[in-house]
Amino acid sequence: MEINDIEKLICFANNLSEGRDPLTGKIFEQDTLMNSPAVKAYNKRISEILKQLSKRVPDSIKRKLEQGEIFLDDDSIENFHYDSHPISISKLCNAINHCSNPLLPNLRGANLTEWLFQNGYLSDLFEHNEKKVRFPTKSGEDLGIVLETRETDSGEIYLLNTYSLQAQRFILEKINEIYRDIYQ
Repeated sequence: MEINDIEKLICFANNLSEGRDPLTGKIFEQDTLMNSPAVKAYNKRISEILKQLSKRVPDSIKRKLEQGEIFLDDDSIENFHYDSHPISISKLCNAINHCSNPLLPNLRGANLTEWLFQNGYLSDLFEHNEKKVRFPTKSGEDLGIVLETRETDSGEIYLLNTYSLQAQRFILEKINEIYRDIYQ
C-alpha cells in the first residue's frame, strides 16, 4: 500500500467520524446509520490505527515527506471540503490537517497567520481589548479575509479574521508552498 493510499483512507475515516460524506462533504442526515455514534467512533478509531500504520513508512519515504514534498497531495486538494461560510483560521487548519500527510507536523493557525502577514495579506499587530490582532490588508480583503466583530456568550466583544470560500481556495492552492515556507 502506498503512502498516498493511506492518506486518502485517513481522510475518508476522518470525514466519516464527523458524520460527513467523504465524497461530497455533505453531513449525513441525523437519523442515518452513517451518523450514528457507534459508526463515528469506529471510523475515528480506524483513522487512529491508519495514522499509526503510516508511521511505519520506510526512512527513505519519511525523509522525502519531511522535506515538505507532499504535505497535501493533489487528490486531497481537489477533494477538499470547503466551507461555504467564512471560517476562522483554526477551523481551516483543522480541516486541512484532517487530510494532510500524517508523517508531517500539523499546520498551525499561528504559523499560517504569520505566513499571510509575511506575504502582505495581514497587517502588523495592533491592540484591541488588551489582545493583539492582525487585520486584513487591501490584498487580504481582495482575497476574502474579513475582520469580524463577534461577541462571546458573556457579552465580551472580540475581533476575528474569517476566511471566505475564495480565501480558503487560495490557501489550498498554495498549501504546499505555504507549508514549505513555514516548516523549512
